[in-house]
Amino acid sequence: MRGNHSDHFIRWMVIAISVLFGCGKDIPSSKTAKNFWYQDYRKSDQEIQEILEKRLNDGFQFSCEDHFKLVRYVEANHVLKGQIDVFKRLETAANKVLKKGRLPTPYFSKGVGDFRFLMDDGNHLVSVPAIDIGYVQFKSAHFNMNPFNSESSFCESVEQLSKDMKRDFEKRHYYDDTIRSSLAPLILKSIFRYFVTGLDPHSYFIELGEKFFIDQHLSRKLQRDLDDNMYIQNFSQTYSIVDSNAFPSLEFEGGNENDGVGLFWSSASNVIYTRIDRFSEKTADTFKELYEKNVQHNGCPSALILDLRTNSGGSTFEAHELLELFLTQGPTIVLSIKPENGSIQYMPSSTASAYFATSGNEIPGIQNLPIVILVSRASASSAEIFADALQVHGKAILVGERTYGKAVGQFHDFMVQDLPAPFSINSTSILNLTTFYAYSPAGYSWQKVGAIPDIEVQQDEDFVFDVSKDERETFWPHALEAPSAVKFNGCLEQVYCAPWFPVWKMHLSQQFSQRRFSLAALMKAIPKITVTH
Repeated sequence: MRGNHSDHFIRWMVIAISVLFGCGKDIPSSKTAKNFWYQDYRKSDQEIQEILEKRLNDGFQFSCEDHFKLVRYVEANHVLKGQIDVFKRLETAANKVLKKGRLPTPYFSKGVGDFRFLMDDGNHLVSVPAIDIGYVQFKSAHFNMNPFNSESSFCESVEQLSKDMKRDFEKRHYYDDTIRSSLAPLILKSIFRYFVTGLDPHSYFIELGEKFFIDQHLSRKLQRDLDDNMYIQNFSQTYSIVDSNAFPSLEFEGGNENDGVGLFWSSASNVIYTRIDRFSEKTADTFKELYEKNVQHNGCPSALILDLRTNSGGSTFEAHELLELFLTQGPTIVLSIKPENGSIQYMPSSTASAYFATSGNEIPGIQNLPIVILVSRASASSAEIFADALQVHGKAILVGERTYGKAVGQFHDFMVQDLPAPFSINSTSILNLTTFYAYSPAGYSWQKVGAIPDIEVQQDEDFVFDVSKDERETFWPHALEAPSAVKFNGCLEQVYCAPWFPVWKMHLSQQFSQRRFSLAALMKAIPKITVTH
């Protein structure tokens, strides 16, 4: 979106939604980094190798002018706009780099052979170009940066630091001439990386080569840590629904791994159970197709269970599309953004109704069906949007743990060469920024709080947790605070609960009064509730 035309703004906001939330004010017009890789990796192995060798080290040409173009873009577009003390945060980022004794921005060099084929954790066969990943290591006590309070003094300080490092490395015979002559660009990128990641846990700045390794499930080959906003999950979970012996009454009716949907039917209790592991491009279409196919074969179900316990998010727009299948009217998602004039705007509003349920899109009869949504601490982002919306509309009972607590959204992996003028630079580095807050249709934010289940449990017997920390959004010390509750056009003034709601909530509360949950117990309880109801 350029300028202040509301129609352009709305159109680009909707188009820009992508895998972890993804919308904002200035939407790059060309393809995302993800699509870029898809395009290039349809080429031959030799062409891929040539592409990588030409592009992976583009950081060697990264100038201080490039650095501040991106700093100004972040300053103008991050959700903290107007609250970012640029030079103080740059100083913090530079000190972090020097303290670690390592430039976190990797460089890449040609390896041996044409291609390597590796097994990732024994599950995925992945192809890795013969590219070696390197990092500049140094003794942190040897170096410091001169104080700076302007763009020019910052650039001078970086240049002096790079000269000091180069002299030291030449004496010690560290690194080749290419790396030694490229220290200033690598330092600049490293400081900018920590400048971005220090704003919140979900913003980041990475190299195209890093993106490739991450997409290939090989992030362990990268030297990354929490300062890179790399999410480290300290608990393991074993999901038992795939064990047919544990749940003999569940019959697999179909699913699509790419769309994150799997649907099961219980002939014993006439319940449809659906796992939604993520919100991808066709999740809503896949669910609708599977649900209607099941109804056609097995008749109308007595209840529907939606399992979001392993759903860490995905496309916000797809969460809205799925909500449209359940709701006849009212807001589904509320976003707040700050356009160029600095005033807060909300979607939906009187001028932006992109996230408002429209009568006629819902699946016939599903709006009167008892629905139970299963959530856990791992349910995050778009999963929280979906669960919260059905909860506040009075259409579903939430059972499980308090959710992750992420109510902020981002662009998804845009190459900085695709940013709008005057911010674009000649680089294939990738920038992801938190650009908006999400609100419940009731007007509150669950940021750092999470969606609160109607029936909260302490132990989920379907999972095995090795818990060392309570890893929700509050795990991150620099997580953004929840904004104040708001009133906006279309806000829910009163929640309408379906007639079945209080009866089901009472019986389920009794069933899980010991705060222990299992899907097997829920499947046994539903026929009793149905008879009572």
